[in-house]
Amino acid sequence: KGTVIEHALNFKKYIEAEAKKDDSNACKEKFERLVGKRAEHPELFEIPTVYAWKYDRGCVLTHPEVPIHLLLLGISKTIMLNILEWSIYRRQGSALKTAMNTTIDRLCHLSLDYVKPYKYGTGQGGGYIAETYSTIVALMGKWVYQSLPTVCPDQELTAVREDVHTNLKLWTNSQLKMTLKSRGISIKGLTRKNQYIQLLKKVVNDNGGLPEVRPYSETGCPQVEVLEMISAWCAVMSRCMAPHFDCNAIEDLSSYIKYFLSCWDNFEEKNMMHNDCSKTKPSWVGTSNFPGLLNLPKQISIFGPPRSIWEGGDRGEGVVKKLKPH
Repeated sequence: KGTVIEHALNFKKYIEAEAKKDDSNACKEKFERLVGKRAEHPELFEIPTVYAWKYDRGCVLTHPEVPIHLLLLGISKTIMLNILEWSIYRRQGSALKTAMNTTIDRLCHLSLDYVKPYKYGTGQGGGYIAETYSTIVALMGKWVYQSLPTVCPDQELTAVREDVHTNLKLWTNSQLKMTLKSRGISIKGLTRKNQYIQLLKKVVNDNGGLPEVRPYSETGCPQVEVLEMISAWCAVMSRCMAPHFDCNAIEDLSSYIKYFLSCWDNFEEKNMMHNDCSKTKPSWVGTSNFPGLLNLPKQISIFGPPRSIWEGGDRGEGVVKKLKPH
């Protein structure tokens, strides 16, 4: 038997050829060839029976290779984007981007056969293909985020400028925005300099001056808890990539998944405190990726190690790159 996608494509070709068989002699001959092929290898034209493993409000993913897509892309990319947002709010986003790009560029220059080229860029990553993230996930704990303690230290937010009675038009956009954000004032929906100036003047008038700088406890999750969350995810990934599973290994994986989800919930809850956070509701409610992890141990007990059944490259998930233009 071939892959799920190969079976589906064979079946599609057969249906299309059957519909056009009377259009011309060439179409008739094509259909007859497919009839002969199907008679010789009927199993290649059958859609394999697969089982749903992830459920959320009617969203059912039925391919057994889905876990790799979920782990490398669905959750790992979410972790990356949230860590970046966390660093930006602490005014450490540029330092983190520079450190990440430097580390990943050095890894790519080593030309290791198990490290696929990857560019962190502005933190958005590549397209929605799991293979794109295999490098950053495999090396997330020991390499990729090794600079986090240095570039994102825990420190109080400080005011950029205090001289609000001077000509605000001489301030830069960055100074205006950070003066507001450091005091917990939302700038959502504001994009122009005159909007920042008007808001800052209103705040000063309403409060008789600038409010106090927001205390550190309101600037998101402490660094040590971010590192704990990253380490927990690395522990889940390393166990998911094991070549063999027995009952003890599956139980171990289940424990680490619950530990990671607890760390993630703590990280996310603290980062949703500030007004400029892009999140409106926690991942437990907003997506099926995180609660779907709880189904992974049972899925592995049925299908075996995810690494053995993942349809990577153009045989499986990689075909998405060719389908998207259409």
